Amino acid sequence: MDIIGYADRWSIAPGETLTVHVSCARPARYEADITRLRGGPTTTDGAMLQEQAIDAAVNGSYDGGPQVTDCGSYAVVAADPRLIDARGFTLRLLVWPTTPTKPRQVLAMQAESDDGFALALDHGVAVLRLSDAVTLRTPSPLLERRWYRLTAHCDVARDRLSLAIDAVDASDAIAPWSSSIAGGAQYVPARAADLIFAAHRDPTTPVSHDHFNGKLEAPCLDDATGAPIAAWSFAADMAQERMVDTGAHGLHGRLVNLPMRAATGAAWRADSSDWRSAQASYGAAHFHEDDLYDANWRPSFAWRLPDDLRSGVYAVRLRLGGAEDRVPFFVRPRANLPTAPIAVLLPTATYMAYTNDHQAFDKPHPERSTGRPIVLRPQDVFIHRHRAFGLSLYDRHADGSGVCHSSRLRPALTQRPNYRRWDGADGVGLRWFGLDLVLIGWLERE
Repeated sequence: MDIIGYADRWSIAPGETLTVHVSCARPARYEADITRLRGGPTTTDGAMLQEQAIDAAVNGSYDGGPQVTDCGSYAVVAADPRLIDARGFTLRLLVWPTTPTKPRQVLAMQAESDDGFALALDHGVAVLRLSDAVTLRTPSPLLERRWYRLTAHCDVARDRLSLAIDAVDASDAIAPWSSSIAGGAQYVPARAADLIFAAHRDPTTPVSHDHFNGKLEAPCLDDATGAPIAAWSFAADMAQERMVDTGAHGLHGRLVNLPMRAATGAAWRADSSDWRSAQASYGAAHFHEDDLYDANWRPSFAWRLPDDLRSGVYAVRLRLGGAEDRVPFFVRPRANLPTAPIAVLLPTATYMAYTNDHQAFDKPHPERSTGRPIVLRPQDVFIHRHRAFGLSLYDRHADGSGVCHSSRLRPALTQRPNYRRWDGADGVGLRWFGLDLVLIGWLERE
C-alpha cells in the first residue's frame, strides 16, 4: 500500500474529464496508465482479473508524495471584524458530550498565537481559557449523553471572567454552577482568526485536532453589552453544508466533513420523528472525530476521456516499485444513447455503503466460529491503521454512534478489482465490485 488514489467520480461519459488524486508513502516518481477491466475465470489460466491496457494521453510517470487527510467534523465561521468586541464577549451553547472523559475536546475557540479564547472539555470538565492563560474550570465533570447549557462571559471593563453550567435535565446529578474571577479578563481578541466549533483548527497546519465527540446546539455570541453578534442554527438550510446565522449580520458558518444533521436537540420530546415538521426538536448537529466527507487531496493529474471511448469498466492503474493500486471508474455510453442490447447498472450506492469497513477488527462475526481462517488483505490492515480514510455504514464511530454518511471522495480500498474480503464466505472472498466484475467478464465473453 505504498501508493493509493481516488478519482473525483465513479461514473463518467466520453468527453468529460476525470481528476485523479494520488498519495505515495514517500516522495517518488510513479507510473500511471488506464486499463479496461473485466473479471471471472477464463478457460486458459483461471485468472480472476482480466486487464487490457488503453492507449491514453495521460499514461506516463508523475512526481508524487504523501497527501494528508483532515479527518473529523467541525464548523468554521470565517474571521470577520463583526465577530470581535475588544471589551469582551458572551458565548452560549448547548452541549451533549458522548466521550466526556477524553482529554482536550474543543467546543469553541477563536485563537491565534497567545490571543483569543477557547472553551473546551478536558476529562469531562469544562474549561474556559483566555489569551493570557487565565483559566476557569467547572468543579464536576459533565456526564455522558446529557444536555448542558454552557455560558462563557468576559467583561474587560469590570475585569471579570465567568463560566456557568446548567443541566437541561432536572434529574441530572450536576447542580447548576457558576464562577467568576476578578483580574482575569486581560482579553486580547484574535482579530484574524476564524471562530471554530468542535475542533482545534490552526491554519498553519493541514489537519484539525482536539475534536469534540457529541452534539452541539444553538451556539450564540454577544458583545460585551449583551447585544447579539450572531446566533447560529444547525436546523436551518439542511441541504447545505453550513450553519446559518439567524442574526442581523449573516455570519454563516461552514460545516466540514459532514457532522450528522437533524440530530435530536435539548428540546426534543419524542413527539415527532420527522425533523421537517419539528425543527425545534431536531436543532442539533452531532460531531465525530472520525467523520470524513472529502479527503481533499491535491489533484495529481486529469484525463479528458476521448469522445469515442467505448463504455465499460476501467481503472487508473498506479504503480510504485512493487506496489500497485487500481482506481475504478465506469464509462457510460456517449450522450446516454444505447450502444448494446444489454445495459448494466453498477451499484455504486452499495459500494459506498461498504467502503473501507472495519468489521474484521471492530466486532465479532459468526464466521469466526465456523473454523474458517480470517485472511486479512493489505487493504484491511491499511484502513485499520489509517482511520482517517473514513468508515463504512456498517461501522461505528469512536463514540459508539452509528455511521450515516459514506463518500466517494476518498480512497475506496475495499472496492478494488483485486480485493478479496477477509471472511472468504464463498471460498474466494469476492464481494461487491470484485464480484460484479465476474458478471462484466461473462457478458463481454458471451
